[in-house]
Amino acid sequence: RKAEKMAEEKLQEFKSKLKGYQSVDGDITFSEWCKRFLEYKSEHVRDTTMMGYCANYNAHIKDYFDKIKLKDITPKLINNYIDKLSKTLANSSIGCVMTVISGAFDYAVINEVISFNPCKFVHKNRNNKTKREQHKHNWSLEEVQKLLKELRNENIYPMVYISIFYGLRRGELLGLTWDNVDFKKKEFYIRRTVARRSDHGYEVRDYCKNKSSERTCTMSDDIFELLFQLKLQQEEYKNLLGNEYVINDYDFVFTKPNGEVYTPEGLRQSYIWQLQKHGFPQNRWHDLRHTAATLMFANGADVSTVQHAMGHNSPNTTMNIYVHNLDTTNRKAASIMS
Repeated sequence: RKAEKMAEEKLQEFKSKLKGYQSVDGDITFSEWCKRFLEYKSEHVRDTTMMGYCANYNAHIKDYFDKIKLKDITPKLINNYIDKLSKTLANSSIGCVMTVISGAFDYAVINEVISFNPCKFVHKNRNNKTKREQHKHNWSLEEVQKLLKELRNENIYPMVYISIFYGLRRGELLGLTWDNVDFKKKEFYIRRTVARRSDHGYEVRDYCKNKSSERTCTMSDDIFELLFQLKLQQEEYKNLLGNEYVINDYDFVFTKPNGEVYTPEGLRQSYIWQLQKHGFPQNRWHDLRHTAATLMFANGADVSTVQHAMGHNSPNTTMNIYVHNLDTTNRKAASIMS
């Protein structure tokens, strides 16, 4: 009887939490509260992160929750909402939307607008059939060789080559400056990045995605020669164009022939255009990074080596992203055990 009484008390407590509780902002709609949350968040996250938050709010949150009060939202309602999203979005995309929603609820709890975050009782993954893997393409060794051969005389060739070789992120590649290239030690250093802005422009950041992303890359002989010739070529362009050559404050390694800086969006479009021009299937620039890791694993590199090359915080990140793609690893394991 005592246990039944305790259970009833707990049930009533849980039900009261589901209803939230009244406060100054108790009648605000969830859409309006999300806007307040995004205004707050804009002061605490990077611009690129904020762009993603706002895009998800405008595309998936704003209209759906326009007339639903913040205090009336329950785990059941959130579950129904996720079921609706799962019909058109992949689990990864749903996760991005839920990051905004859950963050808004946490912000409401901290400000004592509601008593708890209903997302805590929600299962986000629906194992839906909508996948984005078909848009990804890890180049095989033969495809890489063919790609580099076709792009040999194109301006983006050095960037494609080095991206495949080191698995650099696009922002890390564009952020490489000549003061971080040491020809004597045959090393270059990832210390800053170039990030896109909402207006398709760019901004230079004197930091990387995380601490482990700041790393030293050793030049092989062919990379040394590639960068050395690129340096000579830039000097030649400067002399030929004179005052028409665009000088930037950072002295970037990778620029257009006239010295103009590549924006992240501009590089993406140039890459897509070059793929079309030379008859290759369309894919993302980031797939060059995946290709680098896949080729490293396939040719015997251990997890620690690939983790450092990729600039990951944890070996778990490296394993989760790349190992499941490696059919060659599975075949090698089977061969060893046989």
